[in-house]
Amino acid sequence: MMKKFAAILAAMLVSAFATGTVFAAEFTPSVEGKDAPTVSVQTDEQGNEYVAVVKDAEGNVVQGVTADKLIVTPVSKKDEASADISTRLNEAYELDSTNPAVLRGLGCINLFNRNYEEALDYFKKASGYSQAKEVEYTLIGITYYLQDKLDEAVEYFNLAIDENDDYDKAYEGRNQAMLENHLKIIDLQEALKKYF
Repeated sequence: MMKKFAAILAAMLVSAFATGTVFAAEFTPSVEGKDAPTVSVQTDEQGNEYVAVVKDAEGNVVQGVTADKLIVTPVSKKDEASADISTRLNEAYELDSTNPAVLRGLGCINLFNRNYEEALDYFKKASGYSQAKEVEYTLIGITYYLQDKLDEAVEYFNLAIDENDDYDKAYEGRNQAMLENHLKIIDLQEALKKYF
């Protein structure tokens, strides 16, 4: 159950990180008055097919980013991409250490590398500059969840819900953390029955 939720959390992290600024030539974040995007299936060197969709912070498909401006990295090359992403995020951080998307990205990189304290530092700093604090609070909740600090996780998922009560990812995280906590209590009760 924990592994399945960890996969869901990873997807949440990717989508949360994707809410940041996209840097591309001729990029326009506006989706108003534009045709619907077309989706084309691409094939990587190993013959795997993939589709990339870019969304803005509100979940709208971003148009104006052409296929030649997107870089899609197969999972088999994630380590190479991770180093490149880290380098680019650190360069962006040097230019603007208050950009919540950059801070969020650095937090996600650290989270994926299991540097939980550094991830928390970046997410908490990002929350000070973000206009979408529910994203940072959810990422902080995920970080605590992955450390098995379920009470802290629930606390931050609740903060995210307080910020935006329509943010489903916070509800999903909170519900999972509460379920895990409940299962631990049941296990503890079962263990205690042996002694009473």
